[in-house]
Amino acid sequence: MQVHALVNPGRKRESLGWDGEKLVVVVKAPPVQGAANERLIEMVAEWLGLAKSRVTVVKGWTSRHKTLEIKAETAVVLAAIELLPSVPRQDRLF
Repeated sequence: MQVHALVNPGRKRESLGWDGEKLVVVVKAPPVQGAANERLIEMVAEWLGLAKSRVTVVKGWTSRHKTLEIKAETAVVLAAIELLPSVPRQDRLF
């Protein structure tokens, strides 16, 4: 299953949220040498209870706007999304 994500790197706190269209992920890691991407993958895998190898960035490696491929059943991912806190809609489109 593919999921769009907006990543905010280099912050003081980390969080996962859903704005109705995409994951909004805040990470402490800086956007240097893939550190923020690696932390994104770790956070999403941890949230879904998956191995890190089952979550990959398929588009947007150098952008804040990313497309993730999550190798899990769609129903499991959708159920987990329903439990995420809502965040204000991000106006930037993919």
